[in-house]
Amino acid sequence: KQPASDINAVKIMSIHASKGLEFPVCYFPELSKNFNFNDSYANFNYNKKYKLIIPYAIDGMIKSNIIKTLIMENEKLNEISERLRLLYVALTRPREELILVGQPLTNENGNVAFVRDALKKRFKSFYSVFNSISDYFMPFTEYINIRKLGLSKDYLYNKNSKKLEVDNKNKLAFNNVQLKKSQIFTHHPSKDSIKVATKKELEIMEEGTYFHKLLEITDFNSPDYTNYPLEGENLIRKFLESDFIKSLNIIEVYHELEYIKGEERGIIDLVIETDTRLLVIDYKLSNINDKAYIKQVSSYKDYLKSVSEKEVLGYLYSIKQGIFKEV
Repeated sequence: KQPASDINAVKIMSIHASKGLEFPVCYFPELSKNFNFNDSYANFNYNKKYKLIIPYAIDGMIKSNIIKTLIMENEKLNEISERLRLLYVALTRPREELILVGQPLTNENGNVAFVRDALKKRFKSFYSVFNSISDYFMPFTEYINIRKLGLSKDYLYNKNSKKLEVDNKNKLAFNNVQLKKSQIFTHHPSKDSIKVATKKELEIMEEGTYFHKLLEITDFNSPDYTNYPLEGENLIRKFLESDFIKSLNIIEVYHELEYIKGEERGIIDLVIETDTRLLVIDYKLSNINDKAYIKQVSSYKDYLKSVSEKEVLGYLYSIKQGIFKEV
């Protein structure tokens, strides 16, 4: 599950883990790391078309037959094609800015308009992919001399930092401190689940998390749907253009509002402030009739009542059905 808030946070993840997510700025390091083709070079291989492929020996030397060579070339091309598809996923994650971090491009292939299989077979890393079309990147390239940044070998301390000088005449005193362990938060308003989720349930949870994310990053005053999938755009429009939301005289919108009240800790999906009211809205993918959800929103209302003199109202919202339910 992704963190509830992106404020002042940097997320580090693999390309696979980033599928379906979007971020304002993305950095892509380690572009020169070579692709793994080790499986193709094994002495014994199996192929659906040629079945079991074994080497032969001449004068005690193990040799590969022509079938093995053909299969290696084909599998290598398939692996590179898969890497290119994965690269496409990575490059479509940023909403505003994409930064590639690596060694300078050499422009060894000139200005290539279309990457053919003959060139594709030479790809060993993401760096070699970008290098094959380096002319397109040259105008946006910035060269940085790492040696002039004042970084040490392990990038932890400044080269110019001085060692701590210790006065051996004055001995340091050590005191033992006994700390009592206690649990700070005993419960939270969200619904708990103790059973192992099925594959279908996990897919529904991921879908719900995705639409939660879209609602979180959407600017209610001037929504921009440029990079939204069609279904996501339709569902967000249904929410923002609903009669209920349009009827509100909105002063401020609070996304993913985190709070602590005594031993309770919670995160409210959305709080809308008007002249006289605070409206709690908790998103659910479809079902909004669960008693646990009603209890959850009631807890959110109780918290806001404790910190504001405005009238507090609570609602559950079904993203798929486009229905508000007052709690």
